[in-house]
Amino acid sequence: MVYGQDFIPGPRVGQAAVLVENNIFYIGGFNFLNKSESLGSNPTSDFFYFYINTTGYFWTDLESQGVNIPLTVWHTANIGGINKDSIFIIGGVHFDETNTNYIYRFDAKTNAIDIPVIQGKAPIMRRGVDSVSYEGNIYMFGGQIGSDNNVVFPNNLFDILDTVNLNWQVGSLVNSPVTRSQYTATLVNGIIYYIGGISGLYNFSPMTEIYQYDIVGNKWSLKTATATVAVAMPGSRVGHSASLGNFTDKPNIEDQTNKLIYVFDFLDLNNVKWFTGPLSIPNPINNESKSKSPIPPPPDDIIIDPSQDPYSSKIVIVGISIGSVAIGLAVLVAIILVYKRTKKNR
Repeated sequence: MVYGQDFIPGPRVGQAAVLVENNIFYIGGFNFLNKSESLGSNPTSDFFYFYINTTGYFWTDLESQGVNIPLTVWHTANIGGINKDSIFIIGGVHFDETNTNYIYRFDAKTNAIDIPVIQGKAPIMRRGVDSVSYEGNIYMFGGQIGSDNNVVFPNNLFDILDTVNLNWQVGSLVNSPVTRSQYTATLVNGIIYYIGGISGLYNFSPMTEIYQYDIVGNKWSLKTATATVAVAMPGSRVGHSASLGNFTDKPNIEDQTNKLIYVFDFLDLNNVKWFTGPLSIPNPINNESKSKSPIPPPPDDIIIDPSQDPYSSKIVIVGISIGSVAIGLAVLVAIILVYKRTKKNR
Protein backbone atom coordinates (compact mmCIF):
# COMPACT_ATOMS: atom_id res chain seq x y z
CA MET A 1 0.00 0.00 0.00
CA VAL A 2 1.01 3.60 -0.64
CA TYR A 3 -0.24 6.07 1.94
CA GLY A 4 -0.43 9.86 1.99
CA GLN A 5 0.47 10.49 -1.63
CA ASP A 6 -1.11 13.01 -3.97
CA PHE A 7 -0.09 11.07 -7.08
CA ILE A 8 -1.45 7.58 -7.58
CA PRO A 9 -1.34 6.37 -11.22
CA GLY A 10 -4.55 5.15 -12.79
CA PRO A 11 -5.14 2.01 -14.87
CA ARG A 12 -3.60 1.86 -18.32
CA VAL A 13 -2.79 -0.40 -21.24
CA GLY A 14 0.07 -0.35 -23.76
CA GLN A 15 2.66 1.21 -21.45
CA ALA A 16 6.35 0.32 -21.13
CA ALA A 17 8.24 -0.35 -17.90
CA VAL A 18 12.02 -0.22 -17.39
CA LEU A 19 14.07 -0.98 -14.27
CA VAL A 20 16.95 1.45 -13.66
CA GLU A 21 18.86 0.64 -10.46
CA ASN A 22 16.12 0.51 -7.79
CA ASN A 23 13.46 2.47 -9.66
CA ILE A 24 10.83 1.13 -12.05
CA PHE A 25 9.98 3.76 -14.69
CA TYR A 26 6.59 3.62 -16.44
CA ILE A 27 6.18 5.39 -19.76
CA GLY A 28 3.03 6.07 -21.76
CA GLY A 29 0.04 3.85 -22.18
CA PHE A 30 -3.62 4.71 -22.55
CA ASN A 31 -6.29 5.17 -19.88
CA PHE A 32 -9.54 3.83 -21.31
CA LEU A 33 -11.46 5.05 -18.27
CA ASN A 34 -10.67 8.68 -19.07
CA LYS A 35 -10.51 8.99 -22.85
CA SER A 36 -11.37 12.70 -23.05
CA GLU A 37 -8.49 13.66 -20.78
CA SER A 38 -6.06 11.23 -22.39
CA LEU A 39 -6.82 12.58 -25.87
CA GLY A 40 -6.90 16.30 -25.17
CA SER A 41 -5.70 19.01 -27.55
CA ASN A 42 -2.03 18.27 -26.82
CA PRO A 43 -1.88 14.77 -25.32
CA THR A 44 1.29 13.73 -23.54
CA SER A 45 2.34 10.44 -22.04
CA ASP A 46 2.22 9.69 -18.36
CA PHE A 47 5.76 9.35 -17.06
CA PHE A 48 6.37 8.21 -13.49
CA TYR A 49 8.42 5.82 -11.41
CA PHE A 50 7.98 3.53 -8.44
CA TYR A 51 10.54 3.07 -5.70
CA ILE A 52 10.93 1.59 -2.24
CA ASN A 53 12.95 2.90 0.69
CA THR A 54 13.06 2.24 4.42
CA THR A 55 9.90 4.25 5.04
CA GLY A 56 7.59 2.75 2.44
CA TYR A 57 6.52 2.52 -1.20
CA PHE A 58 6.29 5.65 -3.33
CA TRP A 59 5.17 6.90 -6.73
CA THR A 60 6.82 9.96 -8.31
CA ASP A 61 5.16 11.80 -11.18
CA LEU A 62 7.76 13.00 -13.69
CA GLU A 63 5.27 14.52 -16.13
CA SER A 64 4.44 17.21 -13.57
CA GLN A 65 8.18 17.96 -13.41
CA GLY A 66 8.37 18.70 -17.12
CA VAL A 67 9.25 15.25 -18.50
CA ASN A 68 6.97 15.16 -21.54
CA ILE A 69 6.71 13.10 -24.71
CA PRO A 70 3.70 12.87 -27.04
CA LEU A 71 1.11 10.30 -26.02
CA THR A 72 2.60 6.94 -27.00
CA VAL A 73 1.08 3.46 -26.74
CA TRP A 74 2.33 -0.08 -27.54
CA HIS A 75 5.94 1.10 -27.79
CA THR A 76 9.05 -0.56 -26.43
CA ALA A 77 11.57 0.93 -24.03
CA ASN A 78 14.83 -0.30 -22.58
CA ILE A 79 17.93 0.76 -20.73
CA GLY A 80 21.02 1.97 -22.57
CA GLY A 81 23.83 4.53 -22.73
CA ILE A 82 27.43 4.38 -21.59
CA ASN A 83 26.51 4.18 -17.91
CA LYS A 84 23.26 2.27 -18.44
CA ASP A 85 21.30 5.15 -16.93
CA SER A 86 19.30 6.22 -19.98
CA ILE A 87 15.97 4.89 -21.21
CA PHE A 88 15.38 4.71 -24.96
CA ILE A 89 11.68 4.88 -25.91
CA ILE A 90 11.12 3.43 -29.36
CA GLY A 91 8.24 3.07 -31.80
CA GLY A 92 4.65 2.52 -30.81
CA VAL A 93 1.52 4.46 -31.77
CA HIS A 94 1.31 8.25 -31.58
CA PHE A 95 -2.06 9.96 -31.61
CA ASP A 96 -0.52 13.12 -33.07
CA GLU A 97 -0.08 12.30 -36.77
CA THR A 98 2.19 15.31 -37.28
CA ASN A 99 4.76 13.87 -34.90
CA THR A 100 7.44 11.94 -36.78
CA ASN A 101 9.80 11.43 -33.84
CA TYR A 102 9.65 7.82 -32.78
CA ILE A 103 12.73 7.66 -30.57
CA TYR A 104 13.22 9.52 -27.30
CA ARG A 105 16.01 9.30 -24.75
CA PHE A 106 15.43 9.88 -21.06
CA ASP A 107 18.33 10.47 -18.65
CA ALA A 108 17.36 8.81 -15.38
CA LYS A 109 19.97 10.84 -13.47
CA THR A 110 18.96 14.32 -14.61
CA ASN A 111 15.36 13.72 -15.80
CA ALA A 112 16.32 15.31 -19.12
CA ILE A 113 14.56 14.02 -22.23
CA ASP A 114 15.69 14.56 -25.81
CA ILE A 115 15.50 13.17 -29.35
CA PRO A 116 18.85 11.54 -30.11
CA VAL A 117 20.42 11.71 -33.55
CA ILE A 118 21.08 8.13 -34.63
CA GLN A 119 23.26 7.22 -37.60
CA GLY A 120 22.48 4.54 -40.15
CA LYS A 121 19.32 3.50 -41.93
CA ALA A 122 16.39 3.99 -39.61
CA PRO A 123 14.09 0.96 -39.43
CA ILE A 124 10.34 0.93 -39.94
CA MET A 125 8.72 2.10 -36.73
CA ARG A 126 6.07 -0.31 -35.53
CA ARG A 127 4.17 -1.59 -32.49
CA GLY A 128 4.01 -4.97 -30.78
CA VAL A 129 7.79 -5.26 -30.35
CA ASP A 130 9.39 -6.56 -27.17
CA SER A 131 13.04 -5.61 -26.71
CA VAL A 132 16.11 -6.81 -24.84
CA SER A 133 19.10 -4.73 -23.74
CA TYR A 134 22.53 -6.35 -23.75
CA GLU A 135 25.88 -4.55 -23.36
CA GLY A 136 24.59 -1.25 -24.71
CA ASN A 137 22.56 -2.70 -27.58
CA ILE A 138 18.78 -2.93 -27.75
CA TYR A 139 17.47 -5.87 -29.83
CA MET A 140 14.06 -5.54 -31.52
CA PHE A 141 12.51 -8.25 -33.67
CA GLY A 142 9.36 -8.19 -35.78
CA GLY A 143 6.37 -6.08 -34.86
CA GLN A 144 3.32 -4.84 -36.73
CA ILE A 145 1.97 -1.74 -38.44
CA GLY A 146 -1.66 -0.79 -37.99
CA SER A 147 -4.31 -2.72 -36.10
CA ASP A 148 -7.54 -4.68 -36.44
CA ASN A 149 -8.24 -5.71 -40.05
CA ASN A 150 -5.74 -3.14 -41.37
CA VAL A 151 -2.76 -4.70 -39.64
CA VAL A 152 0.41 -5.47 -41.60
CA PHE A 153 3.17 -7.78 -40.35
CA PRO A 154 6.41 -6.75 -42.08
CA ASN A 155 8.72 -9.64 -42.88
CA ASN A 156 12.33 -10.09 -41.82
CA LEU A 157 12.87 -7.22 -39.39
CA PHE A 158 15.56 -7.54 -36.75
CA ASP A 159 16.94 -4.17 -35.71
CA ILE A 160 19.68 -3.44 -33.20
CA LEU A 161 20.13 0.01 -31.67
CA ASP A 162 23.65 0.73 -30.43
CA THR A 163 22.82 3.11 -27.59
CA VAL A 164 26.48 3.97 -26.90
CA ASN A 165 27.60 4.93 -30.41
CA LEU A 166 24.07 5.86 -31.50
CA ASN A 167 23.78 3.91 -34.73
CA TRP A 168 21.45 1.33 -36.26
CA GLN A 169 22.52 -2.21 -37.03
CA VAL A 170 20.74 -5.35 -38.17
CA GLY A 171 20.95 -8.87 -36.78
CA SER A 172 20.99 -12.17 -38.61
CA LEU A 173 17.67 -13.46 -39.92
CA VAL A 174 18.88 -16.94 -40.85
CA ASN A 175 16.51 -19.47 -39.23
CA SER A 176 14.55 -16.70 -37.51
CA PRO A 177 10.75 -16.52 -37.49
CA VAL A 178 9.49 -14.88 -40.67
CA THR A 179 7.57 -12.36 -38.61
CA ARG A 180 6.24 -12.09 -35.08
CA SER A 181 4.37 -9.49 -32.99
CA GLN A 182 3.13 -9.18 -29.40
CA TYR A 183 5.46 -11.94 -28.25
CA THR A 184 7.80 -11.91 -25.25
CA ALA A 185 11.58 -11.63 -25.43
CA THR A 186 13.54 -12.78 -22.37
CA LEU A 187 17.31 -12.54 -21.98
CA VAL A 188 19.08 -15.42 -20.22
CA ASN A 189 22.88 -15.70 -20.28
CA GLY A 190 23.30 -14.03 -23.66
CA ILE A 191 20.39 -15.90 -25.27
CA ILE A 192 17.07 -14.25 -26.13
CA TYR A 193 14.03 -16.54 -25.83
CA TYR A 194 11.03 -15.58 -27.98
CA ILE A 195 7.72 -16.99 -26.79
CA GLY A 196 4.17 -16.74 -28.12
CA GLY A 197 2.76 -13.83 -30.10
CA ILE A 198 1.13 -13.64 -33.50
CA SER A 199 2.58 -13.95 -37.00
CA GLY A 200 -0.45 -12.85 -39.02
CA LEU A 201 -4.07 -11.87 -38.63
CA TYR A 202 -5.57 -14.59 -36.36
CA ASN A 203 -2.41 -16.66 -36.85
CA PHE A 204 -1.22 -17.33 -33.31
CA SER A 205 2.21 -18.77 -32.70
CA PRO A 206 2.10 -22.07 -30.79
CA MET A 207 3.75 -22.23 -27.40
CA THR A 208 5.59 -25.33 -28.55
CA GLU A 209 7.83 -23.08 -30.66
CA ILE A 210 10.63 -21.54 -28.62
CA TYR A 211 12.86 -19.44 -30.85
CA GLN A 212 16.28 -18.58 -29.47
CA TYR A 213 18.75 -15.95 -30.61
CA ASP A 214 22.38 -16.26 -29.53
CA ILE A 215 23.65 -12.69 -29.28
CA VAL A 216 27.37 -13.47 -29.31
CA GLY A 217 27.07 -16.04 -32.09
CA ASN A 218 24.51 -13.92 -34.00
CA LYS A 219 22.48 -17.02 -34.84
CA TRP A 220 18.95 -18.35 -34.42
CA SER A 221 17.67 -21.77 -33.47
CA LEU A 222 14.25 -23.29 -32.89
CA LYS A 223 13.46 -25.67 -30.06
CA THR A 224 10.24 -27.60 -29.70
CA ALA A 225 8.77 -27.55 -26.22
CA THR A 226 6.67 -30.48 -25.02
CA ALA A 227 4.68 -31.00 -21.83
CA THR A 228 4.77 -33.80 -19.29
CA VAL A 229 1.00 -33.47 -18.84
CA ALA A 230 -1.59 -31.76 -21.03
CA VAL A 231 -2.49 -29.08 -18.49
CA ALA A 232 1.13 -27.91 -18.39
CA MET A 233 1.08 -26.71 -22.01
CA PRO A 234 -0.13 -23.12 -22.21
CA GLY A 235 -2.39 -22.16 -25.10
CA SER A 236 -1.38 -19.63 -27.73
CA ARG A 237 -1.49 -16.01 -26.57
CA VAL A 238 -0.54 -12.43 -27.39
CA GLY A 239 0.18 -9.45 -25.16
CA HIS A 240 1.40 -11.71 -22.35
CA SER A 241 4.50 -11.31 -20.20
CA ALA A 242 7.61 -13.34 -19.45
CA SER A 243 10.57 -12.77 -17.18
CA LEU A 244 13.43 -14.68 -15.54
CA GLY A 245 12.16 -15.33 -12.01
CA ASN A 246 8.58 -14.03 -12.15
CA PHE A 247 5.43 -16.03 -11.45
CA THR A 248 2.18 -14.65 -12.86
CA ASP A 249 -1.36 -15.95 -13.21
CA LYS A 250 -3.56 -16.48 -16.26
CA PRO A 251 -7.21 -15.40 -16.19
CA ASN A 252 -9.92 -18.02 -16.51
CA ILE A 253 -13.68 -17.77 -16.71
CA GLU A 254 -14.49 -18.54 -13.08
CA ASP A 255 -12.29 -16.29 -10.94
CA GLN A 256 -9.86 -14.55 -13.35
CA THR A 257 -6.88 -16.35 -11.83
CA ASN A 258 -4.90 -19.47 -12.48
CA LYS A 259 -2.73 -20.82 -9.70
CA LEU A 260 -0.57 -22.93 -12.00
CA ILE A 261 3.00 -21.87 -12.71
CA TYR A 262 4.19 -22.63 -16.24
CA VAL A 263 7.91 -23.29 -16.49
CA PHE A 264 10.30 -24.70 -19.04
CA ASP A 265 13.79 -25.93 -18.24
CA PHE A 266 16.34 -24.77 -20.79
CA LEU A 267 19.39 -26.46 -19.25
CA ASP A 268 18.99 -29.39 -21.63
CA LEU A 269 18.28 -27.71 -24.97
CA ASN A 270 17.81 -31.07 -26.67
CA ASN A 271 14.87 -31.97 -24.45
CA VAL A 272 12.91 -28.79 -23.72
CA LYS A 273 9.72 -29.49 -21.75
CA TRP A 274 6.93 -27.44 -20.23
CA PHE A 275 5.81 -28.39 -16.74
CA THR A 276 3.77 -26.87 -13.94
CA GLY A 277 4.54 -25.93 -10.34
CA PRO A 278 4.40 -24.99 -7.63
CA LEU A 279 8.02 -25.80 -6.91
CA SER A 280 9.13 -27.03 -3.48
CA ILE A 281 12.25 -25.15 -2.40
CA PRO A 282 14.44 -26.00 0.60
CA ASN A 283 14.88 -23.53 3.44
CA PRO A 284 18.18 -21.68 2.82
CA ILE A 285 18.36 -20.03 6.25
CA ASN A 286 19.19 -22.90 8.61
CA ASN A 287 22.20 -24.57 7.03
CA GLU A 288 22.57 -27.15 9.84
CA SER A 289 19.01 -28.42 9.62
CA LYS A 290 19.15 -28.29 5.85
CA SER A 291 22.23 -30.52 5.79
CA LYS A 292 20.41 -33.15 7.87
CA SER A 293 17.14 -33.01 5.93
CA PRO A 294 16.68 -34.32 2.42
CA ILE A 295 15.81 -31.86 -0.31
CA PRO A 296 12.07 -32.02 -0.98
CA PRO A 297 11.30 -33.93 -4.16
CA PRO A 298 10.00 -32.08 -7.24
CA PRO A 299 6.29 -32.24 -8.07
CA ASP A 300 5.00 -35.49 -9.57
CA ASP A 301 4.37 -33.97 -13.01
CA ILE A 302 8.00 -32.90 -13.51
CA ILE A 303 10.32 -35.28 -15.35
CA ILE A 304 13.91 -34.73 -14.24
CA ASP A 305 17.03 -36.72 -15.01
CA PRO A 306 17.98 -38.47 -11.72
CA SER A 307 21.64 -37.73 -12.38
CA GLN A 308 20.95 -34.00 -12.18
CA ASP A 309 20.41 -31.82 -9.14
CA PRO A 310 16.74 -30.85 -9.52
CA TYR A 311 17.47 -27.43 -8.05
CA SER A 312 20.46 -26.58 -10.24
CA SER A 313 18.42 -26.22 -13.43
CA LYS A 314 17.94 -22.79 -14.88
CA ILE A 315 14.36 -21.81 -15.56
CA VAL A 316 12.38 -19.25 -17.47
CA ILE A 317 9.07 -18.38 -15.89
CA VAL A 318 6.41 -17.40 -18.40
CA GLY A 319 3.74 -14.95 -17.30
CA ILE A 320 0.46 -16.14 -18.75
CA SER A 321 -1.35 -12.81 -18.53
CA ILE A 322 -3.64 -11.69 -21.34
CA GLY A 323 -3.11 -8.14 -22.60
CA SER A 324 -6.00 -6.04 -21.35
CA VAL A 325 -6.90 -8.12 -18.28
CA ALA A 326 -5.59 -6.89 -14.93
CA ILE A 327 -3.35 -9.43 -13.20
CA GLY A 328 -1.43 -9.76 -9.96
CA LEU A 329 2.34 -9.90 -10.50
CA ALA A 330 4.48 -11.41 -7.73
CA VAL A 331 8.15 -10.61 -8.18
CA LEU A 332 9.98 -13.60 -6.72
CA VAL A 333 13.61 -12.77 -7.32
CA ALA A 334 14.38 -14.58 -4.08
CA ILE A 335 13.55 -17.85 -5.84
CA ILE A 336 16.69 -17.50 -7.94
CA LEU A 337 18.81 -16.67 -4.89
CA VAL A 338 17.51 -19.76 -3.11
CA TYR A 339 18.51 -21.94 -6.03
CA LYS A 340 22.04 -20.52 -6.09
CA ARG A 341 22.49 -20.66 -2.33
CA THR A 342 21.18 -24.21 -2.12
CA LYS A 343 23.55 -25.42 -4.80
CA LYS A 344 26.50 -23.63 -3.18
CA ASN A 345 25.86 -25.01 0.30
CA ARG A 346 25.30 -28.62 -0.71
